[in-house]
Amino acid sequence: MDIIMLLMLLFVIIIAVFIAVMAATNRIIFKMAVRNFSRRKLQSLTVICGLMIGTAIISSSLAVQDTMVYMSEVDVYRSLGEVDEEIWGLNSFGTVEYFNESIYETLAENLSSVDGIEAVAPVISDLGAVFDKTTELGDPFVAILGLDSEVLKTTSFGDLDGDHFYPDLLGPDEVAINSRLADEIDALEGHVINLSYGARNPLNPFEPELRVTNFTITKIIQEEDLWGKANYNLRKTVFLEIDTLQLMLNRPGEINYIWISNDGDYRSGESLTKKVNKTIESELELAVNRDNDLTGRNLVLEVHNVKADNLEAARVGAESIGIMFFILGSFAIIAGIVLIINIFVMLGEERKSEMGMARAVGMKSKHLVRMYVFEGSLYAFVAAFIGVFLGLFFGWIIIQAFEYIFGSSEGFVEGASNIQFYFTWGSVIIAFCAGLLLTFATIFLISTRITKLNIIRAIRRIPEPRTSGTKKRSHIMGAVLAILGILSCFIGYSTDAGAGWMLGLPFLFIGSALVIYKWIRFRVAITVASILIIFFLISPFDIPVISEADYSGAESFILGGVFLVLAGVFLVMFNSDILLIMLQRLFSWDKTSRAVFKTAISYPMASKMKTGMTLGMFALIIFTVTVIAMFSSILASQSDAMLEEQSGGYDIMGTTNPRTPFENLSMDTLPSELQDYDIKQLETITSAVVTVEEYDVTKSEGNDFVVPGTMKVEQYQLLGASDAFLSNNGFTLIERDDRYETDGDAWEALSENSSYCIIDGTKLGYMEGDVDPSETIDIVGAFVGGTITITDMGGSNRTRVLTVIGIMDQMFFFQGILVQKDVVRNEYGGVDSLVLIELGEGEDTDTVAKAFEKHYLELGLQTSDLAGIINSFISLFNNMLYLMEGFLGIGLLVGIAGIGIISYRNVIERRQQIGMLRAIGFKRRMIAKSFLIETSFITILGILIGIALGIGVGYQMYVDFYKEEGSRFVIPWLNLIAISVIAYLATIIFTFYPSVQAAKIPPAEALRYIE
Repeated sequence: MDIIMLLMLLFVIIIAVFIAVMAATNRIIFKMAVRNFSRRKLQSLTVICGLMIGTAIISSSLAVQDTMVYMSEVDVYRSLGEVDEEIWGLNSFGTVEYFNESIYETLAENLSSVDGIEAVAPVISDLGAVFDKTTELGDPFVAILGLDSEVLKTTSFGDLDGDHFYPDLLGPDEVAINSRLADEIDALEGHVINLSYGARNPLNPFEPELRVTNFTITKIIQEEDLWGKANYNLRKTVFLEIDTLQLMLNRPGEINYIWISNDGDYRSGESLTKKVNKTIESELELAVNRDNDLTGRNLVLEVHNVKADNLEAARVGAESIGIMFFILGSFAIIAGIVLIINIFVMLGEERKSEMGMARAVGMKSKHLVRMYVFEGSLYAFVAAFIGVFLGLFFGWIIIQAFEYIFGSSEGFVEGASNIQFYFTWGSVIIAFCAGLLLTFATIFLISTRITKLNIIRAIRRIPEPRTSGTKKRSHIMGAVLAILGILSCFIGYSTDAGAGWMLGLPFLFIGSALVIYKWIRFRVAITVASILIIFFLISPFDIPVISEADYSGAESFILGGVFLVLAGVFLVMFNSDILLIMLQRLFSWDKTSRAVFKTAISYPMASKMKTGMTLGMFALIIFTVTVIAMFSSILASQSDAMLEEQSGGYDIMGTTNPRTPFENLSMDTLPSELQDYDIKQLETITSAVVTVEEYDVTKSEGNDFVVPGTMKVEQYQLLGASDAFLSNNGFTLIERDDRYETDGDAWEALSENSSYCIIDGTKLGYMEGDVDPSETIDIVGAFVGGTITITDMGGSNRTRVLTVIGIMDQMFFFQGILVQKDVVRNEYGGVDSLVLIELGEGEDTDTVAKAFEKHYLELGLQTSDLAGIINSFISLFNNMLYLMEGFLGIGLLVGIAGIGIISYRNVIERRQQIGMLRAIGFKRRMIAKSFLIETSFITILGILIGIALGIGVGYQMYVDFYKEEGSRFVIPWLNLIAISVIAYLATIIFTFYPSVQAAKIPPAEALRYIE
């Protein structure tokens, strides 16, 4: 971003210097521009208001992005503190495996003199459950952290809080906890807690052993001190000295983590990760090779760049939010550009006589261009400056809405209840420069257009005639557009880029219309082109080749929306005579109303370019709001189907700490306090972690040809299901083997054949449909009928080749490769760490879930209300969409302000016409009514175009993505009507004053009016 900022700032400086030089060499013209700027104060104010919206949109988007990036980075820094890299490895249980502490000692010694590395520390981090005997509150999922006080005291890792607290100050039966855990269980210093954890059985490492130990809380480390150690991974944590924890876990001389801190503080250490990573990896390999025990267990220790990776993921996620708002705001920016063009076209029309006289006394066209550039630059600088800070205000409002929405999201977004508005001056500079350059470029281009005039016609205000040269230029332009369209379509065809088709076909249709109207009527040509564009963009029918392109990019969405609205405006404007006849018959019920209505409608239709631009910028915003509203309503209609496919008919899902799994849990073995609840079905899922080595990435019909590839996901869950689960679950399949007529048949087949598997809905990169074998080099994906090769991580190198017979719709609650339970348990050392519960009708899910958590607290059982999670997700998503609609309200200001500005300028431009109307008998109320009808006509027409096209896009989206998922096509009429009424009323309020002012103009004054 720094490079972008410097480049944009350089462009602005160059332009400013260029204008300053031009102003110094053209002082008279510059004084004329300044006079226009200062003399017409109200006009200047309206122009600035119109120009600053685009800058405000850019500024608010960047401010939202800055805030999200800042909060995400703070979370990472608070989570990791001085830790920049970690060393650890997974075992077949899916937990971090322990290894000999001698590896740390060798590594610390070898890395002590490496440039860029400041400290190395041994750590134990495990999971357990806590129960406070005083408050009788517990938490099933807490971190047990063992730290070496000797290392903390002598390295950059430092102490746990400002009081220099170290774990070696704890007695054998004492612990410290952080304030996150204390707040959860209402614990105080002096309370006694039960700490439950899974320890290793020295006789059989694969047999879990649950232990419970009593401890007294000696220290609660407060929130403001939670940097890195006490707030590690933002978890609720219990702290012990590492030697004490080793004895407690029956793992003397073993650790499972190594922390590494780079030179610098907790922020700057990340920048050295790339420099030191290779050295750490090589030294780790040497240390591992010296450890015979580790080599024998086949455990792979890896260096994880936790801070750099987490920061990268946080920045990408946070920036995507800002980009999303910018993409939506791009429609408002485009509307703002149209408004700028409209304003300066109107200024040109208003000053046409003035420019003609200036040309008559010796000024050239280039001088008029410079005058407009000078005047426009003043507008642009002032508008960009005000727009930047207006955008910061809009950004602050959005962040407040974020905090309100996500702060009550029940943990979906960590720390969202304390979002702080934040922006960088770099973003302010970028927004200022972008708004300024965008406005300046638009003003420069339109200035060259409006200053081309005939002196006599300009002085007498006679419209420029349409000559044969104009028609010839239209044909040439059409030919150029058609050629560009063909080239763009070819790019789309050769690269599968949807944007190529989105740009190419509209260009081709419009260009062809400009060429062929030499032989047919222009209205017919442009109408056909508009219909073809609309059909291409919202047709529910698949067009071969075109429909297979990738339309996922933001550019496709923006181009599609712009061309769709453009086609809608063309269709209306070039068939306006039919519309006028219909409206006049509908609303002209007497002579007075007929005269008022015809006058009100005839003027905007006589100036199709200006009216079309006004209509387009208003319709574009309404279209975007409608698409979002349609998406929200379709998603809401899918909630029942989504619940069924994601939950499989179960109400509660529970997971335990893999070190303390369930033992023989079933309906028959439930404790008495849980048997009182109406439980229809209870199934445990056995899990293990395996390495997915390779899979078939494509298939060929009619033969056994496959192309093997290397799996990007190196480790994945293997899930074992019982015969009862495979016979009774309600999980649906997005695709299944053709041999099975129903999803149930595929599940039954899985219970009968141990070499079959069904994959969860994330599909391991699954690619739907047939794939061209010639394009499989970079393809990653598994498919029905293909195979997946898995290898255990327990050291026995057991390998299985599984055939995929189905892919689940489910992708939210658990991911993995589903096979028979015995395969996971007997061959891969799996344990029962997941339970699915179906309740009887009327049973309270929350009550049962809490009862299970209380009874199995020592196992670390965490339960989830599946319906509640899905409904919360949908509600959260809908709230996010509402926030986007609110953000687009900023863009709606462009349309409303545009119509208001145009209405005000119309009063000045048509002052003499108003006088003539008054002179022939029009009363004041008729003049005011005429202006209000004109405004209403443009506003309502823009609303109708935007809503109609938005509903069309919503229907296409429904057919393409949601119809087969069980969604209903629902049009949110109440939402759309509310938006339409608000937009209409706001527009009428903005234009009411100009309408009243027009009615007050005396006929005699208006007829002799000279500005």
